[in-house]
Amino acid sequence: MSGRPRAGLDFDLEQQTDTILQLDQRATWFYEAVGSTIGMAHPTPGTGQVYMTSKRDSHGRLLRADRTYRLHVPADVPSAQFWSLTLYSEDTRRSYDNGGTDSRSASLDSRDQQLRFNDDGSIDLYIGPTAPPGAETNWMKTMGQDGWFVYFRLFAPAQPFFDKTWSLPDFEAV
Repeated sequence: MSGRPRAGLDFDLEQQTDTILQLDQRATWFYEAVGSTIGMAHPTPGTGQVYMTSKRDSHGRLLRADRTYRLHVPADVPSAQFWSLTLYSEDTRRSYDNGGTDSRSASLDSRDQQLRFNDDGSIDLYIGPTAPPGAETNWMKTMGQDGWFVYFRLFAPAQPFFDKTWSLPDFEAV
């Protein structure tokens, strides 16, 4: 995602290393998430969870609420339990308030029976002010012009995530 996917926790648990005092990294994490667990910091195959995040599209532009984007999730997501894509407001860091009338929620996950998967097992998810025709069940609505970011979570991540044989592409503007 965003060409440079990163784990949610992109700093060591110790605040000071031999080369850096990790204040900026910690401020970013706590601004976005406000907490952490061992499972988040040190995930292992089959347990815990991993968080991938993005704030930019495939061209390096910040994600905006007045544009529509597609995230193509390849088949065989490496998760023993489920995966989820959750949309957050850049301004408030809360789950995105999309008005609650045109879309079901600010999160889509693999347990949702309404999602429409592609024939090869992959899935296209959309985020933007309007759903592309026929993609309403795979869409999260945005409003206004503010920025947003996502967490793509793998619950009980499997080995292909860790050895990087499976990865997410960037968001593409539609």
